[in-house]
Amino acid sequence: MLTRALIVVLAILNLGVALWWMLRGEPAPAPPPPTTGVAQLQLLPAGAAPAPG
Repeated sequence: MLTRALIVVLAILNLGVALWWMLRGEPAPAPPPPTTGVAQLQLLPAGAAPAPG
């Protein structure tokens, strides 16, 4: 009986996620490209040590 209840709950959750996925809004538009001459931020590698100080 517990197995049947678990299957029903999982099926309802699955249907809820499928409905949410179908009714979601459009994705946000991409940001405009930066203007010419403006420096872009660059991420440091994961192993980079912070500067002493």
